[in-house]
Amino acid sequence: MIESTRSFNDLKQMHHLDSHGIVDRDRRTDAEVGYLRRKNILVPEVAEVENIFLLEDVVKTMAGVFGNAVCFAIWNIAFQRLGVVITNNYLYASPFVTLVVGFLLLDEQITVMSVVGAVLITAGVIVALKKPAGEKAADV
Repeated sequence: MIESTRSFNDLKQMHHLDSHGIVDRDRRTDAEVGYLRRKNILVPEVAEVENIFLLEDVVKTMAGVFGNAVCFAIWNIAFQRLGVVITNNYLYASPFVTLVVGFLLLDEQITVMSVVGAVLITAGVIVALKKPAGEKAADV
């Protein structure tokens, strides 16, 4: 990996591409790690590359990506089963769900501004959905 990546990048006169690699940290010194990184070879701060999935930043990123994918799939199923109008009404619960899940799973702080924002969104939805006096509410 190291020699292939280094050799490919050293032959810039023959192509316009950049090659990147990844290797285990193993027992490499800081000087060796610095050399490898200058040669476009990633050396994560783990003994084995497979352990990269145990790093906090990677776990959070993967949770965000997979969380969004699951949310998207559930959202589409809800559209099919409940219809657009009812499903869209649940969209406005998103700020509150985001606050609670971030607090419970990601150790994020709930700030006054985030609560105020969520309350304002909800108040706006209530005002927008309020029927004028005398108008009969539509069946859902």
